[in-house]
Amino acid sequence: MHNPIARFEQRFNAPSTYAAPHIPRRVQAIKALAEWKSAGHDQPLWWLRLEIGGAFQQLVALSLPGTPAVEMLPVAAEMWWLSLGEMELIEEIDRPRIRKGFNQLYTSIRQWPQPVDLIDKLPTRPQQRAAQTAPEQTAEQRAEGAARLREILDGLGKEPGDE
Repeated sequence: MHNPIARFEQRFNAPSTYAAPHIPRRVQAIKALAEWKSAGHDQPLWWLRLEIGGAFQQLVALSLPGTPAVEMLPVAAEMWWLSLGEMELIEEIDRPRIRKGFNQLYTSIRQWPQPVDLIDKLPTRPQQRAAQTAPEQTAEQRAEGAARLREILDGLGKEPGDE
């Protein structure tokens, strides 16, 4: 009969039969997404790629039901990137919205999200400042506008043919 401690010591001291240490699937997924994020830095919507890649890494850490396989995560991220890229996003306006949308998703989802889930969580888009402010008018332009307004108001009470 063998001593159980001796058997353990033999197994512990035996040479490893594995060529490489085991890397958990979640760690592999996070690494694959990091590689996906860093690719395509010369593309116009690179900032969106960074946001999606980082958000996917956090989603992987949540280990949600329906999480794509490690090999499919970069493909899923690419599909999100293409889908959201069709929305004519502007980095200065939309990058904070994308971040907030993902942050809201993290607190409410119970399974792996779809792009529409993020779109539903996006805060409303603020208007661009240039479109909100009218150009300054000169005194002459204001006087012309007031004169035209008076003509319009004077003409409202008249019947056609009364002049």
